[in-house]
Amino acid sequence: MNDALTTDRLSVSTLMRLGVAGESACLELARSLAASGRRYAGRGIEARIGGRRLRLGTEAFCHELCGAPPAGPAHPNFDSCYVFLADDGGWLAAFELTDRRRPSGGAALARAVWMRTCVG
Repeated sequence: MNDALTTDRLSVSTLMRLGVAGESACLELARSLAASGRRYAGRGIEARIGGRRLRLGTEAFCHELCGAPPAGPAHPNFDSCYVFLADDGGWLAAFELTDRRRPSGGAALARAVWMRTCVG
């Protein structure tokens, strides 16, 4: 989809670590999931990487895997503009997605496009 509000060129504008994994490790896991994971329409992507089960997608999709989300100052309050990364041991990161050329189009819209094109 490419219309007046989107360009299909999403990027991570913010990465919030929610676990002990570093930013580069979280980005690499997300890339690996996007490249080789099983897609669940409207929910996210799942794969086994390095012997562990990982998910990238909505808060609810990750919650099913690892339980209650973390609390505290890094918590993104599950705004719809975030995509989450979790493994079977817990929450790893939250990614805020924006459109590279039209950030004023809104992060929630960017996430919806990402979910439709990458997951759906």
